[in-house]
Amino acid sequence: MLDALAKIPYNGFGTKTGKALVHLNDVILAEENGNRPDAVDIIFLITDGRSQDGVRDEAIQLRARGAAIYVIGVEPGIEAELYREQLYEIAGNPQNVFIVEEGFAGLSDLFREGIQQRMCPQPCEDF
Repeated sequence: MLDALAKIPYNGFGTKTGKALVHLNDVILAEENGNRPDAVDIIFLITDGRSQDGVRDEAIQLRARGAAIYVIGVEPGIEAELYREQLYEIAGNPQNVFIVEEGFAGLSDLFREGIQQRMCPQPCEDF
């Protein structure tokens, strides 16, 4: 999963998380695109910034359709500050928010330990 994340192109500026949530709801999670209505949709949102557009209503719509949203906030460093309240607003539950203080390099440990325990509280095979 981390290899796939590293291949996502990024132009270096701008955070439109609300627009991404709308795209999830309207396109990615559309039944005509392969979404199964009998399966729980699990969303991992990774961000190192503050969204420049609205996220509240979009996140509420996703959760209303039964999606579980996990937000991973990556501390960006000295120049910027992670807006934690917005992360909680998107997730809808503070327990679904993970903060990675070591920057993007800390994602490996988070996925291996933190998220696996949250998603599979009882021992399970590789996540």
